Amino acid sequence: MKEAGFSQDAAKEFFFKHCPYVRHQPRQQAEELFRQILPSDMKDEVIIRLDKVMDKTLGDIYWQTKDENAENFPLVYQKADMAAINALLDMGFTSRAIDESYELNSFFAAEIENEPLAIDYENEIKRNVTEERELKSLDEGKEAKISLQKISVSNRHKFAGNDKEYALYNNGQTVLALLLQEGFMPETVRAVMESTVKDRDRLEKLMEECGRVKIAYQEIKDAPEIDEAGNMPDTYRAYAKIYMQRHHLNQLSFTDDCQIIKDMKEAEGYPDEFLRNALRVMCYGSGKKEDTVSEKEKALQRKAELKRQNDIERLIR
Repeated sequence: MKEAGFSQDAAKEFFFKHCPYVRHQPRQQAEELFRQILPSDMKDEVIIRLDKVMDKTLGDIYWQTKDENAENFPLVYQKADMAAINALLDMGFTSRAIDESYELNSFFAAEIENEPLAIDYENEIKRNVTEERELKSLDEGKEAKISLQKISVSNRHKFAGNDKEYALYNNGQTVLALLLQEGFMPETVRAVMESTVKDRDRLEKLMEECGRVKIAYQEIKDAPEIDEAGNMPDTYRAYAKIYMQRHHLNQLSFTDDCQIIKDMKEAEGYPDEFLRNALRVMCYGSGKKEDTVSEKEKALQRKAELKRQNDIERLIR
């Protein structure tokens, strides 16, 4: 673009507008990236006009150069894409949800505009992430098994009962402790829990539900300041964040929720209905849609929903 006689500012603005990778960067980072790729001997005052490209527009030059260098594009996006996918997996999102989002929002696909190449690239990224996490999971495995034994012994003394409902609750508490307190990857937790939860489908469901809980705690960690909260769930998250920081907690108990509600009432005098709605949205997700589950699951969901409503009323009181 510079060699065609366009000024540095004109080339830069076109670059910022049309390059997907740069377009989503903060302006300061985009400026730095542009400085890195600009030849050191090119100055604003130096304009070289070459007859063979005189009739080309900025767009002509940009798209031609982009096509000529398409094979190097994966190097630009690979590190950022792998870091983003790893972060989402660590937060508790399922691989299925991440894959769907990645396919719809890939900057590389938008940049390259070549579907077969984009698919090959995305598949390679997924393979690399999987291989990387499998190796890390193997490294964590021994330590995770030791933690599992300690948590199992601790939970055995905390809770009583041997029925199916107790077992499910106990397993859920164990998974959350491994994820939130010990900080193991979901893949590692799933692997060590296979010896406890023999049913593969039940284990996957358990991991998915605990993943949603982990996401909820991440949302608390990312909550805005109280006076910046724009809705009911964010207001609860803001108070919960302060409470968890004050008491150095990774998880909240029913007693903790009661205290958070008390803090909200004393600080701002929120009406009971506001608190009910905040808790309903924030703490007690709706789970699967009714039309995707069996009659037995629907009955269990209705029973669970009744318990949630009772829990919320107990918290408000």
